[in-house]
Amino acid sequence: MFKNYIVRLSQKERQTLQDLVSTGKAAAYKIKHANILLNIDVNGQEWTDSEAATAFSCHRNTVANLRERLVNEGLESALNRKPSKMPPRQRVIVHEKYLILSE
Repeated sequence: MFKNYIVRLSQKERQTLQDLVSTGKAAAYKIKHANILLNIDVNGQEWTDSEAATAFSCHRNTVANLRERLVNEGLESALNRKPSKMPPRQRVIVHEKYLILSE
């Protein structure tokens, strides 16, 4: 069953997103997510997922996932990336590997 998530931003949330976009001092993905949220808002442009995906050069599933995260988890979660489930691998330099093995 398809769930439809309707984005309704408050004035405070809209202002926060507009400030983030206008300053341009955040990571590119945050600015992109902020732009998408501003345009898919019911009180704003009310774009469809396909329109927003085309305008911001991303897949429509990205827009749908962003909608879902905003409704379920809030604005901060929608703006930030999800933390990685696995810790990053430690790189072993070739010479160090031989030194460790020879000890």
